[in-house]
Amino acid sequence: MVLLHAKGVHNVMELTMNRTKITDVAIYLRKSRDESDGMEDVLAKHESRLLEYADRNEFNVLHIYREIGTSQYIDARTEMQRLLQGVSRGLYDAVLVMDLDRLSRGDMYEFGRIQRAFAESSTLVVTPQKVIDFNDESQEIVVGVEHLVGRQEYKQIRKRMVIGKQEGAKMGNWTNGKPPFPYIYDRNTRNIVVDESKREIYNLMKKWLLEDDMPCYKISTTLNKMGVPSPGGSTWSENAVYRVLTSEVHMGIIVYGKTSGSGHKNKFTKPLTVKDKVEWIVNRDCKHEIIKTEAEHDQIMSRLARKRIQPKEPRKRNFYPLTGLLFCGKCKRSMQFMNKAGRRLMVKTCQTHDPFGNRCYNQASYVDVVYHELQGRLVEYEQQIRQQTPQQPQADTSTLEIARNNKHDEMKELNKALERNEDMFLRGKFDEV
Repeated sequence: MVLLHAKGVHNVMELTMNRTKITDVAIYLRKSRDESDGMEDVLAKHESRLLEYADRNEFNVLHIYREIGTSQYIDARTEMQRLLQGVSRGLYDAVLVMDLDRLSRGDMYEFGRIQRAFAESSTLVVTPQKVIDFNDESQEIVVGVEHLVGRQEYKQIRKRMVIGKQEGAKMGNWTNGKPPFPYIYDRNTRNIVVDESKREIYNLMKKWLLEDDMPCYKISTTLNKMGVPSPGGSTWSENAVYRVLTSEVHMGIIVYGKTSGSGHKNKFTKPLTVKDKVEWIVNRDCKHEIIKTEAEHDQIMSRLARKRIQPKEPRKRNFYPLTGLLFCGKCKRSMQFMNKAGRRLMVKTCQTHDPFGNRCYNQASYVDVVYHELQGRLVEYEQQIRQQTPQQPQADTSTLEIARNNKHDEMKELNKALERNEDMFLRGKFDEV
């Protein structure tokens, strides 16, 4: 195995740059959400360095992809998917990154997807230190080792992060991501503090439940009418109000490690599961401000338990031809059916209400009327299809196009092999026969 010193790496870069003219490039930037802990804008810093590098080498930057996230899976990284689409279409001569592991720290399958896309389009990866050509067999081992090292480093970072969060929770610090309403996270103290602009709203929510006996859905609609944004920045829902009112964080209690995995549909992790209570890290003496007493919490839980509708015994559900296929024309929600003995089957009046408490009230109708209207529409659609004039088949040029592309690719590979042989001959690796 040949080890390349720093000087050798630069020579390889110079040879590659001379052999392949790089003109059009893209820049890919990625950072973790918690990288640099918010003290500096890592993404902007890397972008500035790569733009300076591109300007120094007279590259034409066609696009800049900026991604913030920690997922190792390509399907959860929107900007990486867009980049690979551009690479596969051959839009760029090269892609500029700060380091190879900025492209991927995923497993060999994920890295292989990136490698194949760059190799098939003959797109280079350029860092401030070197140029990587996935079609160059001499770089294959080095690139593989670099990826394995980056992968191992990623695992160690994740492991240290989990240990750090566990220790922080034991010390009473906030380590659970976004805090519940009305708290916000203070990066200076590494803890949560009450947002004074939201304190009054939280106190109103407690008052409405405990003194005015308002249910959660009524509290949510009242907040929406007042124009108060939810913790997610949109409208309040009944479940959002319930989660805020029942949170133990307001009593100064932090629970860490309650669950594992994720229930998010766009996160490719283990399924969400609740751990045994013996595995939880519970700190009842936390450093943040307490805004709810234990007596208030017990009253809230008792009041909500009394208001909660107890589920009835499950009954056999009736299915009809349009069950799950019929939606309200106003609110787009699924419509329900009503079947009473001795009466015609009906579509029920829509009872859905919006976040402000306004009900839809789309009128009911007999199902046979819906069937009659649907059948008429289907007959019209069938007639439209039958009346369409069949298009004349066009001359098939796909076979010739594929053959031409294959020959073009063969010529590129032969030229690369010839250049490698000439290079090896000039460096004295083999003699002329």
